[in-house]
Order: sequence, then structure tokens, then C-alpha cells
Amino acid sequence: MKYLRTAFLPFLLSISLPCLSQMSAAAGLTYGTDFDQPGIYVKGRYLTGDRFAISLVLNRFFNHRQKVGTANIQTQLSFLNINVEYAVTRGKLEVYPIAGLCLGSKKTSFQEEGYEKLNDQEPNIGFNAGLGGLFRISKRWSISIEPVYSYAIWGSVDQLGIHSSIVWHFQKK
Repeated sequence: MKYLRTAFLPFLLSISLPCLSQMSAAAGLTYGTDFDQPGIYVKGRYLTGDRFAISLVLNRFFNHRQKVGTANIQTQLSFLNINVEYAVTRGKLEVYPIAGLCLGSKKTSFQEEGYEKLNDQEPNIGFNAGLGGLFRISKRWSISIEPVYSYAIWGSVDQLGIHSSIVWHFQKK
């Protein structure tokens, strides 16, 4: 059994390392026009060929707090986007249209002095479309900006999200 595990590890690495060479990871800031709050943006991207890519994006907006009379209202908003991208590269610049599925969650907490706290959770399901731009600053690092519009089929959050990030490429170009 020990020999089987020893032989399996190089096999597993030989399969996974080429896949890693086609991946990139990004982290940055996002701003949502409907929610009117900044947030954190994290993205993983896998190139399926020379031009097509599949990306998984997580947007987590900072909590929005407001006071109405004696009531405190706090809203949290998160999105998970699964996108398809088509890259057009010219030198250090890459431009790509974005289209995909948007899954979100909007949670609102309502607390008034002397009363029990109320929570409301609203799912958001829809589509997103946008345009991204990536500029390589070195062999492994890039900066990117992506304005993406999310349209909710089920839920109430339709917004333009503007994402800016620093990208790390697993493969040197």
C-alpha cells in the first residue's frame, strides 16, 4: 500500500501542475451601485484554451448600517458569479467580454430598542454581463478592472458592479 501511495503522488502532480499553469487568482475591491457600498472581490480563473476562460467570482460587500428613528437596520450582500470569458490579447493588454450566472444573498437585520431583532434573508438569482480589461505589469502580475451588470431574475438586487483587482498568474507568459 505504501508503494501505491508513493507512485500515486507523482501521477497526481503530473495531472494537476499543467492545470495550475492555466489558472490565475485575483483579489481587490468592488463597488455596487444599487447597494452603494464598497466590498471585497476575489476571483479564480481557468483558461480552457487560448481564448476561453471560466471564472468563479466572490463579491462580499461591507455591511450597510443605517438608523431610522430608534431602529437600527443592517444589510449584508454577497454574490457568487460563475462566468465565461473570451479573451482578446494585444501585447500586454487583454480585453474580455463576461457573461454568466449570478447567485446572491441579501440579509437584512432590523433591531428596535425594546423589541426582538428581526432577520430577513433574500436570495438573488440572475445573470451578469460585462467587459473586463487586464494589463500585465510583469510575467506573473497584472492589474484588472471589470464593470459587470448583474440582473436579478429572482430577488431585488440589480446593479452595476465595478471590480478592480491585482491578478497573480500561475504561469509565466
